[in-house]
Formats: sequence, structure tokens, C-alpha cells
Amino acid sequence: MNAVLMPRATYLIEPRRLILREEEAPRPGPGEALIELHAVGICGSDTHWYTEGRIGVTTLDAPLTLGHEPMGVVVEVGEGVDRALVGRRVAIEPAIHCGQCRWCLEGDTNLCPEVQFLGTPPTQGAFRERIAHPARLIEPLPNAVGDETGALLEPLAIGLHAADLLKIRAASTVLVLGAGPVGLCAMLAARLASPGRLIVVEPLGYRRERASALGADLTFSPEDPDLLKHVRAATGGYGARYVIEAAGTPESIRLMAELAEPGARLAAIGIDPHDRFGFNHSTARRKGLTVYMIRRSRHTLARAIALTAAGRWRPESLVTHRGGLADVAPLMDKMTGYQDGILKAVIDPRK
Repeated sequence: MNAVLMPRATYLIEPRRLILREEEAPRPGPGEALIELHAVGICGSDTHWYTEGRIGVTTLDAPLTLGHEPMGVVVEVGEGVDRALVGRRVAIEPAIHCGQCRWCLEGDTNLCPEVQFLGTPPTQGAFRERIAHPARLIEPLPNAVGDETGALLEPLAIGLHAADLLKIRAASTVLVLGAGPVGLCAMLAARLASPGRLIVVEPLGYRRERASALGADLTFSPEDPDLLKHVRAATGGYGARYVIEAAGTPESIRLMAELAEPGARLAAIGIDPHDRFGFNHSTARRKGLTVYMIRRSRHTLARAIALTAAGRWRPESLVTHRGGLADVAPLMDKMTGYQDGILKAVIDPRK
């Protein structure tokens, strides 16, 4: 097979050890597009891999390229792909579903048992200069969506999926636990439903400030001993109608049930580092809570692009740090240590 030289790609060799190496990039096969990557977001799940070498029961057993929030420009297409895509800026759906199983045929492509996901073994990710990807899983980007914003579309799509499952009603209270990038993206998605009050609970002051700037009505620290009293006072005495958990800590997961009103709907996005999920059973049972476990996104990437292009949300301010491929490890170290006011870091693989 003919190949072109791909100067650099990053590989995670073991926890906290990333290397850059040169390799050859295959040309696109049938149904694929070859994409020169221009912006790739660093996700919290990337940092799990980086620090622990695992997520849940999936562990690192071979060198792995991380990164699953990419955008780029199509430079070549394989057999059966419209050549008009060449030169187009595109967003990339990172979940490669089979399209043939019962779940795919029923539209639940995010639940496909055979799914391959960029940056999750055995599928290599996007912290590299070029990538071949199924053309059916790319979406052209309008000029109104910049490159860095294109790298935010995957977490924005997750936020939309969570809001879809919750079926948020206008004038109801929404509470978001965790104001990292995914939590803020979920908050932006919830805000589209015109909630009566939008509350964010986040331990870091600078992230609470960013949540307020993006539309949160109230923000609180989970370390506030009067947190439950404050939330009840702001919600008519009972708690929030909808709760979105996006921190992935045991304490944040516990708070889901405590801060919810009777009959509330809860969406769990965060990934607990100990692979455990739990809150007080009697509290959840007496309130009759419904919990949705959020598995990535479901047909929401195109909607995220349309909403961004229309200016319905302005996620650009989420990006606080930038770098090239050599900066992936230092930026992940900053993210895991919550240093330098970091919120979202975006990599330009060409640098």
C-alpha cells in the first residue's frame, strides 16, 4: 500500500509517559477520508488515560494515541467518497459504530457493542497530524465555526444528548455538578431549554466565575456546609427538577440525589476514577428519581454545529490554553493539577 510520511504522532507508553514519533500514514481506504487535523481538544477522559493508564475496566496494553475531539481539513478521499469533500473543513464523530447491529439499526448508535472510539484501545486517536476516518462520520463546518470551536463540538454534542434524555421543560430548575468543559457544555445545552433557574455547583472559584459568565443564575461550592440549604432555598424548598453530574467524583455523585427534588431526572456524565457509582439508596428511592447514564452522544453532532453557527451558544471562551503535539503532556499535567486557571486546552497538531 502506498503511504505518505506522517512526521509526528503522540503515543502514551505508560502512565504520564508520552512520546512523539514519526510514522507512515496510510492513504484513505474505500469509504474513508484522509484529514489533516487542525485542532484537537484535550478531554478529561484523556487525562484519565494519561495519569492512570485506564478508564473503568479498559486498560492500556499497547502504545496508544489519545484524543477524540478533532476537526480538520479533508486532503484526500478513498473510493466511493464524494471528491467535493476535498478541501472542506470538517468535524469528526469519534465513535465508529458498526451500522449493522440491533442498536445501530434502532438508532442507538452510541450503544453499539462493536463501536470503535478514537483514543480508546484498540483504536488510535487524534493527537497526530493526519487521520483516515469513515467519511460517513464527518460533518462539514460552516465558516462561522472556527477551528478551535470545532474541537469543542464533541463535548457540546454530549451536552445536547444529556438534555435530550432529560427532556428539560422550560421554567424548571436545572442543577449542574461540575463546571469543567463537559459540565459547562451541558449547562449551555440545558440553557437552550430556557430553564427557570440554572444552578452550578463547582469547587474551583474561577470555574464558578466562568459558569456565571456563560449564564448560570447561581453558583455554589460543594464544600459549603450550607449547600443543601442554599439549593433548597433557591428551588422552593425541594431541590432541582433536573440534575446533571459532570465531575465524576464520589462526592459529586452522592450529591445528585441530595440536591434533586422528588420525581427529578438525573443525568450522569462524569467518570468516577474508582469505577463506582453510588448515592444514598433510601434518598433516591423515596424521591422516586430517574437516572440516565450518558453514553457519549447520539446523533447530536450536526445539531451542535448548527447551533454554534447560528450563535445560539458561544462556547469559545471555554478554550483557555493552546499548544502543539509536544505540549500534550504538559497541558495534561496542568489539567490534572488544575493549574494556571486551565479549563479547556486545544492542540494544533501542525505545530
